[in-house]
Amino acid sequence: MTIQQVEIAKHIDDIQAQAVELHKRFSTFIDKFNDIGRDITRLNKSFNAAVGSAQSRLLPRAGVLRSWQGKAVRWK
Repeated sequence: MTIQQVEIAKHIDDIQAQAVELHKRFSTFIDKFNDIGRDITRLNKSFNAAVGSAQSRLLPRAGVLRSWQGKAVRWK
């Protein structure tokens, strides 16, 4: 056994514990990115719904008001 192998053998438990901790941290890090991806997907869906609503309901109503601009409207 080389000196380096002896040193590794002395610290094998510490190396294993560090590897386990590193794995946990990477796992947490990846979970955060998965959350970001889910939130971006939800944001995109909400944005598209808002644009669709504006185009199908809001802007047509604004067009009606614009067509009345400068005209006298009599209410009955």
